[in-house]
Amino acid sequence: MNKPTLLLVLILGFGSASIAWKLANDQFEVTAIKARHRQIINAFASDDPLAIDAFIAPGHRTRSGTNFSWIEENGSSPDNDGWAVTIGRERAMVIPNRIFHFYVLPGGSGFEMIKVDQEWYLTGKISID
Repeated sequence: MNKPTLLLVLILGFGSASIAWKLANDQFEVTAIKARHRQIINAFASDDPLAIDAFIAPGHRTRSGTNFSWIEENGSSPDNDGWAVTIGRERAMVIPNRIFHFYVLPGGSGFEMIKVDQEWYLTGKISID
């Protein structure tokens, strides 16, 4: 095999491995976020402010402008078919009821979570679509 062909094979192999690793890692994080979301729903159902505070990210617990009541009212079960999550590094946008604009463009209102010490927490930031 000549050098250009070998180089192309190595680049394609590395690229494929990187994509596979990213997809597997994202799936692991989605599973963790779904489990955390179920715990959050149970905390809201308990009406215990301390239980709810445990799911709010440190540094975001006293921030004004957060809207956890929206999350309580709109944060449907992660087992819902329309439930979706987008992950970017240590942040995730959870969209409880995914919609499609013009049957193609994904959208939907959602809330942000942040990863702190290997756990996912609410930030209180919401995105209304």
